[in-house]
Amino acid sequence: MTSAKKPAAAGRPQPNHQQLIAKLHKALKASYKPPATSGSRPLLEQVLFACCLENAHHAAAEKAFATLLKSYFDLNEVRVTTVAELAESLAGLPDPAHAALSLRRVLQGVFESTYAFSLDHAKKHSLAHAIKTLENIHGIPPFVVAHVASTALGGHFIPVDRGALSGLFLCGIISQEEYDAGKAVGLERLIPKRGGIEFSGLLHQFGADCIASLHGSTVRKVVQAVNPAALKDRFPKRGEPLPAPNPPPPSDRKSNTSELQSRV
Repeated sequence: MTSAKKPAAAGRPQPNHQQLIAKLHKALKASYKPPATSGSRPLLEQVLFACCLENAHHAAAEKAFATLLKSYFDLNEVRVTTVAELAESLAGLPDPAHAALSLRRVLQGVFESTYAFSLDHAKKHSLAHAIKTLENIHGIPPFVVAHVASTALGGHFIPVDRGALSGLFLCGIISQEEYDAGKAVGLERLIPKRGGIEFSGLLHQFGADCIASLHGSTVRKVVQAVNPAALKDRFPKRGEPLPAPNPPPPSDRKSNTSELQSRV
C-alpha cells in the first residue's frame, strides 16, 4: 500500500491537540453551517439514517433514506432484499454497497433479537444500557453507534467515520497509527459537551468533502487554517487519493463496546 507522506520533521515545533482542535472548530464554522438534525425519528430509523450518513453529505443521506422508505413496502422487505438491490436505491451515497450492507445487518440483528422493528425499548434505561443494546447488533458500524448515542440519546460522543478520520489526519490532529486503527482518541475531552453536536456536524461535513472532493478548495482551506505544516507534509499531490487506512491485525484491536462503555 502506498503510504501517506511522513509527518513533519522532529525538530519542527508542532501545535498541541487542544490548539489544533480549537483552530479546526473555528475553521469549520467559517466554511460550513451545522446541519439540521432529525431527532423526532424513532430510534431504529435514527440508526438506519446514520447508516446512510456514514461518509456522506447530509442532503445525500436524507435523499437516500427517503428513497429507501418509499421504494419498499416496510422494513421487513428491506431486511430480506439483497445488498446489491438495496445499493441501487442508495446510488447517491459515496459507498452504496457499504450503506446497504449496514442497513441489512442492522435490520437482521434487530429482528432476530426482538422479532419486531423497534429499538425504542433501549431508551427506557440508562445511556450505558442503550449503547450496549446498539453495539450488540451484529455488524453495526461504530460511527452509527456514536452518532445515535450523541444525537438521539443525549451522550457526549464525537462520531468519526472514514471521512472525519481523513480530515483529522490531514490536519495533523491524529497520527498515522490512529488513522490506520480508525480511532480518534480523546476528542470528547477536548470538545465541551455543549459544543459537541455542533462540532460533530461540522466535522462530518468536512469529512464528507474529504471523501467527495479531497482536492477541492474547501478542504485545502480548512487544513491551511488549522495546520499549514500538515498541508505540506500530509496532503497528497493533486490528483492522488489519500491512502486508505491500513488496519492492525484483529488481535490488536479493542472492542468497540469496551471503548464506548468506558466513556459513559
